[in-house]
Amino acid sequence: ITVIIIPQLLLEPRYFVIPYVLLRLNMTEPKPWQLYMELLTTCSINFLQFYIFLTKSFYWTDQEGPQRISW
Repeated sequence: ITVIIIPQLLLEPRYFVIPYVLLRLNMTEPKPWQLYMELLTTCSINFLQFYIFLTKSFYWTDQEGPQRISW
């Protein structure tokens, strides 16, 4: 799936839901460091999403005010 997703210009979280669910279902009693890494990854993605939403804006000719990118 990585080979398919890398060249794409638009990445959406839905592309990663099924692999993530399969990974979690196949884990036998996760180790604490795995849970920590999962938490760190989730927090990083959420922080990045909020950062992009708050700092990046663009303007369309037919819309008043700034437009924002969000998931």
